[in-house]
Amino acid sequence: MFFIVSGFIMIRTNRDRFGTLGNAKEFFLRRLTRILPIYWIGTFCAFIFVALVAKEWRFIDLGLSLAFVPYFDATHGVMKPILSVGWTLNYEMFFYAVFAVAMLLPLRAGVSFITAVFVILVGSHLLFVGPGNPAHTAALFFTEHIVLLFVIGIFIGLFATNPRIPYPFIVACFMFGLMCVAYACVRSLDDISFPTDLLMWVPAACVVMLCSGEGGEGGVFAKWAEKFGDASYSTYIFNVFVVAALAKVMPVSSYATGLVFVLVALVASNLLGLLISRWIRTRCSRTYAGFSTETLEAYEPKRLRLRVCPLGR
Repeated sequence: MFFIVSGFIMIRTNRDRFGTLGNAKEFFLRRLTRILPIYWIGTFCAFIFVALVAKEWRFIDLGLSLAFVPYFDATHGVMKPILSVGWTLNYEMFFYAVFAVAMLLPLRAGVSFITAVFVILVGSHLLFVGPGNPAHTAALFFTEHIVLLFVIGIFIGLFATNPRIPYPFIVACFMFGLMCVAYACVRSLDDISFPTDLLMWVPAACVVMLCSGEGGEGGVFAKWAEKFGDASYSTYIFNVFVVAALAKVMPVSSYATGLVFVLVALVASNLLGLLISRWIRTRCSRTYAGFSTETLEAYEPKRLRLRVCPLGR
């Protein structure tokens, strides 16, 4: 769902800005302004933690992680950067680069370009698989079919109309719950041949469509939802530290303690994300020459008021 939402927001906030070099440069600059400081801080924190606790560090891994270049972590047998959640940002930054190039073209041509790039990439995946080819490479990473989720999000943003469904947020939450239960059931069956990706993609796209309509002010809940939504990127980056710290002081021995752990981790992660997001915003506005708080906010994506609070609309 993360990548679908990304494609959806990018096209909704920039669909009228295609066709000029200036807008493409501004888009990419504001993406860097938002992504780099928080991710780099999180990566340095993870690097220090690994160096002090696990006694494992390689500066080449740090450099590749900071540059969003996927690499194979032989220790854990996966292609992940030092900050584990950063693997999604390797895809995100690649998507932003393709999107920025597409913004040089008119909207229709730009969307066609993005679609063609990702379809061709996925189609070429088999070229990098098989005997004689390395099992873990950047080429394999960026040609995985998961990149098509960006395209799905773009088309939802372009063509989805405001759904006239009563209580769309509640319906979306219900569908998301069903999606999680279904996925857990499928994962528990080793011999099932049903494509689990499809099982996740279709409900995820439906959830995004249900929440795609723009709502009104929505009261206190919507305001706080917007605050935590703006800080969700910080929450995503730093939640791994919260979970690791809680695991040291809150051992999970039953379903009850597991539920408490999850609830505490959710609250703590969101609060930490909100604090760090505000701190980074303030520091950036003071550090970057010529940037005031108002200027920094101008480099953020235009906010979308999704249908999260006016539940009955």
